[in-house]
Amino acid sequence: MKQKHSIMYLKLLLLLTLFCHVLNEPVKAQSTPTKSYVKIIVEGVSDHVDEQTIDQFIRNKAGVEMSRMDYHRQLYFAIYDPFILSGADFMSWITGLGFVVKCHVQGPYDSANLLPLKAEDCNIVIQNATQNN
Repeated sequence: MKQKHSIMYLKLLLLLTLFCHVLNEPVKAQSTPTKSYVKIIVEGVSDHVDEQTIDQFIRNKAGVEMSRMDYHRQLYFAIYDPFILSGADFMSWITGLGFVVKCHVQGPYDSANLLPLKAEDCNIVIQNATQNN
């Protein structure tokens, strides 16, 4: 009789554990993003030297995971840790180097849902378009 109760208890415990695991999955999917991104239209970047100046200055900052400046499109892109940095940090660094921030977009990093940004978009007022705050 004891063995029958033990088996039933183990089955119940296993079922309860599985149920708790299934309930926890949606919570993980909705948790705070671990990465954010920023795209910035930068005026005054005229060649590879300017491009490298921005990249090398920002790339070594704590919390920056990826940094790219494309002088042909005047577009800066970075992926960063939002618990350490914000999009405002990048704009401050770029203006501190003597360049002009024309406009930007930022948000949680999900490679499937990045907001587009081109230099001509700056004629439309895009000062801080964020995704799913």
